[in-house]
Amino acid sequence: KGIAYFNLKDYDAALNCFERLVKRGNKTRDYIWKGDVLFEMDRIHESIESYHEGIREIYDNEHRYKKNDELSNLYRALGWKYNQIGEYELAIQMFEEAIFFNSNNSNNWNCKAIALENANELKEALKFYDIALELNPSSETILKNKQDCLNKLKSHFKSKIDVPDSDDSIPGYSILELDEDDIDY
Repeated sequence: KGIAYFNLKDYDAALNCFERLVKRGNKTRDYIWKGDVLFEMDRIHESIESYHEGIREIYDNEHRYKKNDELSNLYRALGWKYNQIGEYELAIQMFEEAIFFNSNNSNNWNCKAIALENANELKEALKFYDIALELNPSSETILKNKQDCLNKLKSHFKSKIDVPDSDDSIPGYSILELDEDDIDY
């Protein structure tokens, strides 16, 4: 019911549903949905608190160092919200936690790469796109994200050197053939 309200953009009704579900039990998805609804209502701090609340609930009931998909999902959702509001360092930290709890989920690695890219840490982002692709080699999304990051890196490098407009190549060295290791800041 809450998802239907969310999709209809009736956020007050959706929030009411998810708050009732959270009170009934500590289902990870309910905390995530509650946080998503609050985020859409521009109640950013309450949104972030909803994810933290879910994390605390699970920590109270389970051992911290055990692999846990629910914690991985909550940390990834929280990281994504931090990423959306431009808090890239916090986002990266949350994605690291998500990876800690489920290092086999390509979404965790991809999200960390996106946050690194947004923080303009392009070379580092490429490493994490590679890991995500190792886990999910058929993901067109991850492949596109990596290609976009490579294009940004090449563009950034190209803007750092004086290349004549009439000839964008340096004899014996094409900008399009650069390996990411060739680029140093």
